[in-house]
Amino acid sequence: MEGAINSVKQLFTAYGFRAGAIIVATVIIVNLLKKPILKKGEVLIKKLGGDKSVISKNFVYLPVGVAFILNFAVEVIACQFNFNMLDFESLCAAALLYGGLAVSVYETVKIQLKAYIAKKTSEPEK
Repeated sequence: MEGAINSVKQLFTAYGFRAGAIIVATVIIVNLLKKPILKKGEVLIKKLGGDKSVISKNFVYLPVGVAFILNFAVEVIACQFNFNMLDFESLCAAALLYGGLAVSVYETVKIQLKAYIAKKTSEPEK
């Protein structure tokens, strides 16, 4: 558990609050969206026939898209809705970075939490 908290703490320390918040929000939103999309896709695949991997292989783009939308919203609010002040090149670069970091942080924390649970369930009661 301590490792997972330290990973998130290091994320905020290295990238700052704004980027850290976007990355954590990206992880949360992607996990909320993934299950319903997968269920709808499975229903569609059953109707039309085909391979389920068609749906799941495109999930890698979801964190980047969510990170772009979140970063775009934050930037628009920060520049007080003056769209001429937006730098779309840096928005896209940041979205790629934040999406990649969101996947990395999610997988790291997931592994650390699984190890913590395994350790806690294998320890005898005192």
